[in-house]
Amino acid sequence: MPTAIKAPELPKKWSNSSIPSEHEAKQSIKILQARAKLAGDSQARKLADLTLQKLGNFLLFEAKKGDQSKQKQADEIKPMVMKLFEKAHELSARLKLPSGSFVVRVAKQSKPKFYHNASSAGKKAVWTFRYEDVGLPSVNGTFDITMDRSYASLKGDENKQAKKIGDEAVAETKKITKSRDVKLVK
Repeated sequence: MPTAIKAPELPKKWSNSSIPSEHEAKQSIKILQARAKLAGDSQARKLADLTLQKLGNFLLFEAKKGDQSKQKQADEIKPMVMKLFEKAHELSARLKLPSGSFVVRVAKQSKPKFYHNASSAGKKAVWTFRYEDVGLPSVNGTFDITMDRSYASLKGDENKQAKKIGDEAVAETKKITKSRDVKLVK
């Protein structure tokens, strides 16, 4: 069941000269990992994972500044970490991510489609709605709403029945997705 997940903002690019503090660098890479996971992009995820691994190697060698061989290895790894982060950042910027905003529309209607016509025919009017995330349409779903006796009070006014069922569709989408930003589109 989809929920309202808003993708984290893209982290700032690192300056060309140095890697930021350990905490800031790890946080930036973890944001790239989260964005890749939300988008379902395995290439972006692998690149972010590799960047985090190489950053760990760099930090390990950087911590042993007294040892010349360790310092040399840190100096060799640093440009690689910078390039990997830059590539992961560029790839993450191009990903299609969920926005947390949903639209809902009528997918199908039964015949007859309004309560007063359906009840006189001995049937129930059923409307099927489809919702999807604005930023990532693959995050979607459908649900049915059956017109019940509460529609009888509208005395055959089809516009009021359509408005009521539309409001119910928005409320149901909000309940399913846990999102506050839901719009009914035609």
